Amino acid sequence: MSKMDSYLQRLKELIEILKKENLSEISIEDNKFKVSIKRNNPDQTLVNVPINSPQPLLNQEVPRGMSEEAGYLEITSPLVGIVRLTRNDGTPYLKEGNQIKKGQTVCVIEAMKVLNEVSSQVAGKVVRIMVKEKQLVEYGQTMVLVEADV
Repeated sequence: MSKMDSYLQRLKELIEILKKENLSEISIEDNKFKVSIKRNNPDQTLVNVPINSPQPLLNQEVPRGMSEEAGYLEITSPLVGIVRLTRNDGTPYLKEGNQIKKGQTVCVIEAMKVLNEVSSQVAGKVVRIMVKEKQLVEYGQTMVLVEADV
């Protein structure tokens, strides 16, 4: 069994515990990863997937997770799945021109019938949303460009 299979098996076990014990949230952490699973309702499970924090540009090579375009920061997809830009009630998680806060949910990615929240690791202004509702996104694909607050 590969490490990925092992991690997926552990995630499945956590989700089963969450459902069986009727919990709204469960978290686990070890020396290699940390995962927090939150449940909105019995039909949907949210998994908060942390994204590496972007670093500011200081006349250096552009690190992963950042765009070379005018110094904007990228919010990239942490996994392959279908992106949801709106909540169940139809309201968008964010709009171009809006301010976002660090830790704010910017979208949800559905993968294997599990909804994974994607949170911003930086506060700033949404410059451009690069994906469309229910679009298939790849790992590392740029979804949102943010002009970081200084």
